[in-house]
Amino acid sequence: MGTVKYSVEEAKKLKGGSDLERLKNMTEEEIEKAAQEDENNPLLTNEELKEFKPTVHKADGVYGHDKSKSYGQAASKKSQG
Repeated sequence: MGTVKYSVEEAKKLKGGSDLERLKNMTEEEIEKAAQEDENNPLLTNEELKEFKPTVHKADGVYGHDKSKSYGQAASKKSQG
């Protein structure tokens, strides 16, 4: 399956796959356990989390701290060049 692109309007009409009511009712312990058991999304260390920079979402795109179009990506020295 290839990449599918949606306009902002189209994306707003899509139904998410998350069970938000179940998530709202989870305890911190349940969230932590679920995160630890997720093989496809390993937990980040505190050192890795410190590499993240804040991002601001704009209607016409997503711009990071350095105005790059990366969203939520760690801005480590390795990835900068």
